[in-house]
Amino acid sequence: MATAKLSELGNAASALDLAMEPISDKSLRLEFEETVIDFYSDAYPIFEKAIALQYQIFQIDTNQDHIEHAFLSANQCKAIALQQDIRRSHASIYQEIPPAKLDTLTKIRIRLRKLQMKQSKWIDAGQTYKSDSVASISSLVNNLLKELNDYESELDQTYPNYRKLKEPLKPTGSEIIFEKILGPETCLLQYFIGDEKLFIFTLSNEQLRLHQIELDFPLVQLVENFRTGITDYFINSVKEKEDTLYIKCAERYADSALEIYTRIWKPVNDYLKPNVIIVTDGIIGALPFDAILTSPLNRVDRFKTLPYLIRSYNISYKVASNFHEFDRAVNNKAVDDLVMSPFDVSSAEVNSLLKSTIHPLKYSYAEAEKIHDIIKGIWLKGENATKINFIKYCSFARILHIATHSQADLDQNDLSYLAFQSLDNQDIDYLYAGDIYNLTLNADMVMLSACETGIGHFSRSEGMMSLARAFLHSNAQSVCSSLWKINDEKTSQLMIESYQLLAQRKSKDKALQLAKLKLISTAPENIDAHPFFWAAFVGIGEMKALKKFKN
Repeated sequence: MATAKLSELGNAASALDLAMEPISDKSLRLEFEETVIDFYSDAYPIFEKAIALQYQIFQIDTNQDHIEHAFLSANQCKAIALQQDIRRSHASIYQEIPPAKLDTLTKIRIRLRKLQMKQSKWIDAGQTYKSDSVASISSLVNNLLKELNDYESELDQTYPNYRKLKEPLKPTGSEIIFEKILGPETCLLQYFIGDEKLFIFTLSNEQLRLHQIELDFPLVQLVENFRTGITDYFINSVKEKEDTLYIKCAERYADSALEIYTRIWKPVNDYLKPNVIIVTDGIIGALPFDAILTSPLNRVDRFKTLPYLIRSYNISYKVASNFHEFDRAVNNKAVDDLVMSPFDVSSAEVNSLLKSTIHPLKYSYAEAEKIHDIIKGIWLKGENATKINFIKYCSFARILHIATHSQADLDQNDLSYLAFQSLDNQDIDYLYAGDIYNLTLNADMVMLSACETGIGHFSRSEGMMSLARAFLHSNAQSVCSSLWKINDEKTSQLMIESYQLLAQRKSKDKALQLAKLKLISTAPENIDAHPFFWAAFVGIGEMKALKKFKN
């Protein structure tokens, strides 16, 4: 009976493998975000079924190859999303193409996108393909598609590296991941959220394991409760905050934090190492694991002594386990470090218009000054901290520290921004996520000391689309970013302590962990140790000690 069942499952697995083969190739022909999202809606369940099937086969035939097969399927799904990002950031990855040609390519794509959106709008309004207006646009769309194809063919022939953008990324196996990024004290924890099941891969001691969790609990609601339980009291617009709101939020956070631990961490706790690299998926990308609670509480408001996960684990993140931060080239022209504080107190009275549109950051001057003392380099503050100057100097910096205002756009990630001063100091200049993809960085670390830089639109497999992700795809080795609106004073303390630890040759993730633990332990009151003040910041990418301080 078991043999027949195994044969049946094997045939089903082979059929799914055949179904997945053309998916990567098809995804490379998708030009725009809307079509990518639609594509995932159709393709994602195939990967989910493939993983579930290999898990089911493994229950009968405990050959490790079945778990490896499931892992490759999950990584293939991630690779498709990464391919889209790599294509989008081709200006920073393949620098041999002249900017003018890249600009022409972008303009063709924008024109095509606008026409396709107009075409779709008219059809949705009830006009048929046979109507003159739709037929006219359809003709223009076809012409532009041909123009785009011809232009890309020309780039293919002239610039061989451009062709690589059209080659599907190969999913990375566990052996390579262990060799490249893991070690005796480090493990990988990777999530894959299906419609009915949550899959958790763990890779430690060269052993890959797969855990299947029934999604019979409201994961999205738990994460939302976790986040709002931490943030609502502090960002609430009510001027006089009542104690009842404080306790209510604390209880919401504590309840959800403990259940999240029970549901998505505790099942794999025995297989983890002190250093955990997490590859998130979907809504889990909005979750700061440091603030998860590991045991029930007697008092929810004793924030100095709560059993946070950060006390036991040093946690960092990767966009995907097959996102090769470790293979990225760092250009030797990176000669100096860059600190920017556009809205520090020293620039608070630049002019009345600036004061009326954006408030100064009271503690960012002291933060930037102390960090500049540690890393040296260039410090652009106040009216000199313009977007133009950032673009001018950013490619020469190994360390980029930006203390500014920012805002995430949860619907359209390209419109998430970092704020800088303008050339005339009469207004604010915004650096959008879409602009960051076209930067050419050589940064060992980008520190985004600003609000909401690690949050944004998220979708299946693509994960969290954010300012941090844009910096990663512009060749930054690592990014430290925030998951909600942050407190200026506490952030300044956290940043300064982190750099002091980095200067002691601590790894980036360890420096951040120890800085958070110090903020908690030295807090004068329980409220000063609240996760709102420290848990927002997460480290993404390659976490080795900064080269600047290695010797």
